[in-house]
Amino acid sequence: MNLLLQGVAYREISRKFGISVSTVARVAEDARKKTPGFDSLRELSVLLKKTGLSVFDAARACRLMEALSMWGISVDELGDYVRVNEKFLKERVLSEDFIFYAMKLAQLERACGRNYREAIEDFEKKAKEAAEAEERKLALENESLGLKAELNETNGRLVELKSEIEKATTVRKGLAKIGLHRLAQLVRFIQDFEALGFDANQVKRFAMWHQGLQELHMPR
Repeated sequence: MNLLLQGVAYREISRKFGISVSTVARVAEDARKKTPGFDSLRELSVLLKKTGLSVFDAARACRLMEALSMWGISVDELGDYVRVNEKFLKERVLSEDFIFYAMKLAQLERACGRNYREAIEDFEKKAKEAAEAEERKLALENESLGLKAELNETNGRLVELKSEIEKATTVRKGLAKIGLHRLAQLVRFIQDFEALGFDANQVKRFAMWHQGLQELHMPR
């Protein structure tokens, strides 16, 4: 029974005890009836023998897997856990939090395909590029504000120029109505009037007074 549980072949057991293979098979069949997991135990023994492990190794492995399950560590991450232990556990006692974050770091390195230092350097490079891009953005925004201010100033000058042009056009139309000959007479009249000690404002007032008399149909 011990040899059967150890996964030893039927023929080898028959030679060892000098009995027939059918007798070994009958013993095995009786064992199956008494022990439902008999064949699974034989398969486990064969597997352990192939891997060079003992039953005690398997028991320790089961306890380890239970502990890893409690910590949320999968079989695929077991290698990372071993490396963490090799690096640190020999030097000092680590808290569970440290082991947890060390495992997360190992997962990150595996996912990125690079180690922690390379990942940090890549992050710093991208952060620098992002900062430079932000500076360029701010510079463009400031430049845009400057251009807008210049555009507003130019629009203001254009409005003033338009007003001056409209005034000049109005004056030109007025001069066209008066005529150059009459304009020259008007200029000489104002010059003569100012020579008598009056000014242009008084000329304007006299003109308005004269216009008022005409409206009242009174002689000058």
